[in-house]
Amino acid sequence: MSTESVQDDGKALQPITSCGYGLDATKRDRFELLSAYLDGEVTPDERQHVLSWLRDCDDTRCLYNRLLNLRQGMRTQVCPPACDADETLGGVFHQLNHRIRLVTMACAGVAAFSVIHLLSGAGAGNGAWRMATSSQPETLHIALDQPAFPIPEISSVIDVGGPIDPGGLPIDSEL
Repeated sequence: MSTESVQDDGKALQPITSCGYGLDATKRDRFELLSAYLDGEVTPDERQHVLSWLRDCDDTRCLYNRLLNLRQGMRTQVCPPACDADETLGGVFHQLNHRIRLVTMACAGVAAFSVIHLLSGAGAGNGAWRMATSSQPETLHIALDQPAFPIPEISSVIDVGGPIDPGGLPIDSEL
């Protein structure tokens, strides 16, 4: 990887590599030099170099204005007041205790509701529960001489040989 020196307005800059990062390195160097110029950390030669950039290059002026706005924004930004670590820790533990109390109260409420529900016998209304706990099984009695519904006499039976409705019933049927 070869390096070459870049010249800008007759003054040499930092050497850059020829592997495609040259433009990025030049921009990075300009950014660092402009930042140092704003902080007052440049030598007189570097100051003259930055001033020539600001005079001749629009991109550098734009970058300088952005850095200046950023610097002013950082200085005017409101910082939160310093907070005591013990106070912060106390607040954190207070929130944790509050959550634990809420969960404990919710669990106690569910347990109390369950006990009241079981003691009131509200769960005994379920028929399956009654069948499982019944002591004597009920027997089924079928009376063959007394049918559950009346059986029609043979004389009142309708002849099926007559016309039949598309629904499957005879047309003059009472059903």
